[in-house]
Amino acid sequence: MNAQKREFFGSFGCGKTKRYFVEAYNETLKKFVRMRRSVYNYLISIGDWDLGITKLPEGHVIHHIDLNEVNDEIENLQLLTISEHRKLHDSLNPARRNNVSIAMKQYWADRKAVA
Repeated sequence: MNAQKREFFGSFGCGKTKRYFVEAYNETLKKFVRMRRSVYNYLISIGDWDLGITKLPEGHVIHHIDLNEVNDEIENLQLLTISEHRKLHDSLNPARRNNVSIAMKQYWADRKAVA
């Protein structure tokens, strides 16, 4: 692991949600890479960072086991498919699924009323 890295808190790309990010130098790629801190920590833990792998497998996300997105300790990170992640969070909070459904119905009703 190379010591050339900096952590910062903010939004990155088109997202408005502020999160912890890392900008680190990858020796294999010979360049700096910016990513979410949880993804960086996960890639370091499994050894992929040193191989030049800077992204998760397609269709996968990092889940925070204790549901605290600030806790990016290796023991708190789990690689899941997007589907597994959605099902897990829906099972933890069944009201979430209903609230999203109600909100979407209202959104489409409002759009039809305007059109």
